Amino acid sequence: MYSPSLTLRLTAIFTLIMALACGGISLILYNALRSELVWRDDQTLINRAAQLRQLLEDGAHPASLPLYFNRMVDIRQDILSIRTQHEQNVSINHTGVTLPEMSPTPVSTPPGEQQLHRWVNADQTEASALSLQARSQEGPVTITLARVARERAMMLEQYRQKSILVSLAAILLCAAISPLLIRRGLRAIGRLSQIMAETGSDRLTHTVPLQAIPKELLPLGEALNAMRQRLSTDFIRLTQFADDLAHEIRTPINVLLGQNQVALGHARSTEEYEALLEGNIEELEGLSRLTENILFLARATHHNIKLNKETFLLHDALETLIDFLEPLAEEREMVIELHADGSLTADKMLFQRAIT
Repeated sequence: MYSPSLTLRLTAIFTLIMALACGGISLILYNALRSELVWRDDQTLINRAAQLRQLLEDGAHPASLPLYFNRMVDIRQDILSIRTQHEQNVSINHTGVTLPEMSPTPVSTPPGEQQLHRWVNADQTEASALSLQARSQEGPVTITLARVARERAMMLEQYRQKSILVSLAAILLCAAISPLLIRRGLRAIGRLSQIMAETGSDRLTHTVPLQAIPKELLPLGEALNAMRQRLSTDFIRLTQFADDLAHEIRTPINVLLGQNQVALGHARSTEEYEALLEGNIEELEGLSRLTENILFLARATHHNIKLNKETFLLHDALETLIDFLEPLAEEREMVIELHADGSLTADKMLFQRAIT
């Protein structure tokens, strides 16, 4: 089963985070720019309408308004329509957009965003218009100003394309640089791996240099040092146990070897051979007990002993052991006395082995 490397996983995560961050920032900035441009266009439209109304009230002739209009606007996207009561209409419209029907704002009402009329043209460009009434020396006049936001749409489209390109470049750069930075950051783990790979019986006392690893890996370094310390202690105990075991086994083996070599040096009687065999059996029984004790110690060390717990009288259990040990005690001119009462719940065999 394929398992991607840690570098690949972190690179994918960093790239995804970068993509989300770039996308979110680009979207926020795009909406902020669009809102700002729409607000500026609306304010420009309102201010121009107020200026034209003020010119009429100050005595300007309606027919002269296009002159002022041409000076203050871009005729490629701005529209001006003037209607008088004498049907002397003036229209400047080079956009190809037909103005919808709108209710003009009364003379007493100042122009504002509430009076703006918005719509979307067939080519999906946004447009806004403001119609208001004004007084002039020739009588009431209706002024309609409109703006088709083609330049705004082009600007936003260019901004969107550049944002996408910059975001893609940032994402690709992140995907390219992240593996290098991640590998550089994981060098400490590589050093720890190298140190642990060099671990041997002669290097267990060498600790991991904690000052050479990052703070985040200090718990791992401390755990490795603790493990090395435990291994060193166990290895020393194992070496000592092996030395003791060799010494314990060497003695009966040397006795057996010496007795048999002496016996085979020249012919012996049947009684002498029988005595030799009895001595060999005694030494072999000692080796057997030693082997059982070694196995018992090994299982006890690894907690691999199945306990058969039972309740028994201490006096009876110890009396059985005394019967077994009395011949040895008599050979050494020793006397064993038993003073015990009460009961015990334990593994009877292990209890007797522990006593002996």
